[in-house]
Amino acid sequence: MLAVLMSACNKDGIETIVIEDGQPSLAQMIVGTWQPNRGEIADPNTGEVIEVISPGEMPWMNIYDDSTIDVSQGGSGPGGSTGGGDFVWNVDEGDKPGPGSGSSGEYDGSGPSFHYDDYHWYIFQLTEHVFIIYRFYGDYIIIYYYYRLGGYDGAEPEPTPEIEVITNEVDVSSDYIFVTGRISVEAAGYFLISTSANMADAQRYYAEIDPKGSDNPADWEYYCGLGDLQPGTTYYAQLCAVVGESEVQGNIVSFTTLDWSQLSLNSVTYTPWGGNQTDFVNEIPLGCFLLHGNLQGDIWQNNLMVSYDFTNKVWNMPVSDYTEGDAALIAYWPYQQQANPWEFVVYNGIDYMYGTCEGLNSSNREADIYLNHVMAKVNFSITIEDGYSLDETINTVVIGNNNNPVIYDRYQAIPWAGHVNMTTNTLTPIYNSHDGVWLDCVIRPSTDAQVVETFMVPTKFSAGNAFVQLLCGNNKVFSSDFSEDISWESGHEYTYELVITNHGLKISEGEIIPWENNMQGGITVGDDNYVE
Repeated sequence: MLAVLMSACNKDGIETIVIEDGQPSLAQMIVGTWQPNRGEIADPNTGEVIEVISPGEMPWMNIYDDSTIDVSQGGSGPGGSTGGGDFVWNVDEGDKPGPGSGSSGEYDGSGPSFHYDDYHWYIFQLTEHVFIIYRFYGDYIIIYYYYRLGGYDGAEPEPTPEIEVITNEVDVSSDYIFVTGRISVEAAGYFLISTSANMADAQRYYAEIDPKGSDNPADWEYYCGLGDLQPGTTYYAQLCAVVGESEVQGNIVSFTTLDWSQLSLNSVTYTPWGGNQTDFVNEIPLGCFLLHGNLQGDIWQNNLMVSYDFTNKVWNMPVSDYTEGDAALIAYWPYQQQANPWEFVVYNGIDYMYGTCEGLNSSNREADIYLNHVMAKVNFSITIEDGYSLDETINTVVIGNNNNPVIYDRYQAIPWAGHVNMTTNTLTPIYNSHDGVWLDCVIRPSTDAQVVETFMVPTKFSAGNAFVQLLCGNNKVFSSDFSEDISWESGHEYTYELVITNHGLKISEGEIIPWENNMQGGITVGDDNYVE
């Protein structure tokens, strides 16, 4: 435990005072105003610092030579907080050398100690400028570091006649604000923060000190972080210095916080298959990514779930921490718990959509999203040839890959899945050795067309590389190869006529169904995007 304290103190270059004949006693040396610097909770066995205690969680102490002590209101730090007040103090120089090692707050008579109210602290170091005390707290020790305000002369130091206190201008480039300033002499500091120019109802915030590597107090920076301010609000800040019983107020500066009102989805539109552009409304949520700068930026808010409010007829964008600079928004549907915008996985059979919006900033917080269809829609119109009779029920339509007779492996025609990069509008089909896409249905073939539809990962393949099969309930199979080169593109709809004849299944060339007012576009599936 001694090594722990020695290590903690030596790293600050502090030397322990040695009480000898002719030197001031503890009771004389301890008198003065002590400003908290920091605290630590440490493991006495290993020396590991378990927790750092900020100065705001430690009490100020004014120790008077009439055996009274004025303790300020401390914070709520573990094991070391106090409610503040006036108490009687005393010290014990101990009858044994070395620091004390009592447990659970009990004094063991070793080394000097300091006592007020119900607190009994061991004194580890005491100089003209430094006061370090510790006590036991369960299995740990709590160490408090203090600096004396003013020099030691056996009485309360007189305030410095001329003290310059400067409050610096405030940087508001983010939503977390730091107020800073300088004091020309060694002093305790605090900031007053108010929404009134006359500082009415100002809140007090303790200032911490950054020495900036200097021993000259005039070079030190006093600072305080403010993270709970209202957006778009003008505040006033003032640094104040405390020297002895005197206080000196600095200049007042004003600053206005950023208006970081949340982004909203002003509109979400799409074009239904075969229809016209309209508002998109659905019970299944959207997913959203908010990116720094533009679509090539890093993610700011990841995979937000955005549901539709049917009462107010709006998409409820969650509150985001968007505060500054430009941003880009990506919205996709349907929402997935595991998703990213660079390798978004899509599977056959689902109508995926997404859209983007760039140029969002503090003055343009409303995003307009047009959802593009990722998949190709493929329809099979099934009929029976006039005059042919078939007493069967078709239960399944299969779209599959034929085998390559040269390498005895399946052609790469029908993908199993795809990866979409929403930031570059590119799609990469993923092929593997799968058994095709199976579509359930219940069809009694007739001369009246009955349609089975699905959504396919965009792909290209040559005639004969893939097939369509109709599976009937009695294991009867009708099959036909695609007889033309195929290119299924994102956002396009294709219809194939399947006719059951006495000679088998005939498949027509695909018919591309045109759209009115179709804004679909931009998703590229190039030859270099095809991978296994």
